[in-house]
Amino acid sequence: MFASKKYSHGGPMVPKIGVIVFFIFVIIFLLFLVLRIASEEKPVSDSSKKMSASKSMHESDKIDSEGNYMPFYGYTVICMVSDRTGVPQQWTEFLEKAPVLRAHMSPLPASSYHATLYDIFTQRKVPERYTPRSGSVPSVHWTRAHNTLGKDMEVAQSKCEEVKGKIYFVKKNLKWKRHIGNSVIIEGTLTNMEEVSATESNMKQIFHEIGKPVQVHHITLGYVYKEIDDHASQAMEEELKGLWPLIQDHILLERPNVYYFETMKEFLPVKELQ
Repeated sequence: MFASKKYSHGGPMVPKIGVIVFFIFVIIFLLFLVLRIASEEKPVSDSSKKMSASKSMHESDKIDSEGNYMPFYGYTVICMVSDRTGVPQQWTEFLEKAPVLRAHMSPLPASSYHATLYDIFTQRKVPERYTPRSGSVPSVHWTRAHNTLGKDMEVAQSKCEEVKGKIYFVKKNLKWKRHIGNSVIIEGTLTNMEEVSATESNMKQIFHEIGKPVQVHHITLGYVYKEIDDHASQAMEEELKGLWPLIQDHILLERPNVYYFETMKEFLPVKELQ
């Protein structure tokens, strides 16, 4: 009986001590891991942060740090400015001569001026339905290699040709943002909105979720390639005041059509590529 009583009193202490030892071991092990991870982590220096920020600020898909327009392929539905050699040419010449503007943005040629109705896509993000099984894009002018895209383009062109009335761009204000890659634009509204809206709706039905209509109609004058500080911003605002009177209140646009572009400087009708 004595032996039995001693066993029943002292036996349970063994597993209790074992559990305590186990948890102590786990805690020590976790502390070791935390200290090791903490010792391996290197704080990001201020210079590294600045380099990272500088890289993000100085990168653009469309323009380099010297103001040169880079290859940027895509398809879009736009209304070109009807007169691209007369008054609009004066806008380009003004921007080329404005010292502060020219030091921070690269003016686009008057031949590129347009108002976008619907962005289809850029070649850097080719939708899956238009990508060949190999996953690669065979050439720059690759619409002929993709029956689906070719058919969609033909339907889109036919819908654009249904627009019969004239479309004018009514200027509202000049707008720009300070960061590299942003554009200097003329914001405005379009006349003949019944046909414009119908065209945008037709494009949605043709290209589905691939493309998107623009939020605010505008004409792009150029892109920023150098960060604009407060002083430069004020100077640019003064220079743009001189440009504003040169811009007509109502700018005649061509009928919308589907265009292909290789840079922001040139837009080619897709039907001319086929």
